[in-house]
Amino acid sequence: MPMPRRRFLVTAAAASVTAAATSASHSQSIGTGPSVSQRELRAVLSQGTALGVGPQIAAAGAASPMDLAELIDKALAKGAGDEDAANLALRAGLLLSEITRDRRDGTDFISTGPVPAATKYPYTPALKSEYADLFQRAKITASATPELTRAARFITSDSAKARYQEVESDTGVPWYVIGALHYREANLNFMGHLHNGDFLLAQTVHVPAKRPPKPWPPANVSDPRQLWRLSAKDALTDITRIVHDWKLQRMCYAFEAYNGFGCRDHGIKSPYLWNYTNWYTRGGFPTDHHFDPNYQSKQAGVVAIINELKKFGASGVNIQIEA
Repeated sequence: MPMPRRRFLVTAAAASVTAAATSASHSQSIGTGPSVSQRELRAVLSQGTALGVGPQIAAAGAASPMDLAELIDKALAKGAGDEDAANLALRAGLLLSEITRDRRDGTDFISTGPVPAATKYPYTPALKSEYADLFQRAKITASATPELTRAARFITSDSAKARYQEVESDTGVPWYVIGALHYREANLNFMGHLHNGDFLLAQTVHVPAKRPPKPWPPANVSDPRQLWRLSAKDALTDITRIVHDWKLQRMCYAFEAYNGFGCRDHGIKSPYLWNYTNWYTRGGFPTDHHFDPNYQSKQAGVVAIINELKKFGASGVNIQIEA
């Protein structure tokens, strides 16, 4: 007899905690991270292909986190009535959350969150001018273009864009900003929290931890789409406390404050903003609050993503520079 939907969600959430506790024993991956093997990744994608929601993976080593994100989106689109697709979306979502954990940069909040962090570097005319100048002279790293183009295609797809617009209606944050953050923080995982990519069916573990507040998931919500929307609204709470005007410079300021000004303290332009552009080469936080001058971020900078969305010709991407 099929497992009741609510019980299934609770079971999956418990499984996520177990997986997090045992992930260190997983085999070394090829291009994904120490917790996830290419074999495991390809097995999930192969199941997706069999169900008609996954890509064709031909060559060894060709599988990527983006393949998982696309699979999850298509599997969820089949709805809760397709139990096989729902199960696969959960399995793939947990796997992508582990990959994201291995790839993510650390944060460096000045205090316990990004709002107190903003007090050390208030939004001044000099900072406003700096952001505008950097943006206008930014050049996208050529080798990153295929990745950014694929991310832009996902973010602007009818399915994903509709979901970002739902959250825009809840928060006032532009849909393309939400999409860019979704890529930066969660590898476009709709089964991962927008806060940091942790698995959606349990509270976050990494910074910011224990979000959304308990009870999570809510007892009266079992639809993963609605859960993601509620979680995304919570994730954007801190950013919307910092910025209410989404012109370029204030947007950059909100992003840097959200991740922490630690790189600025070390004379390095934040990879959270500028990775995949000429403004970032190395240096950053491989783990929360730990700076390494030789660390190289593995994640696209938010400015690079938004720049690609604008170049991609996405309708509604309106980047305005504050006078």
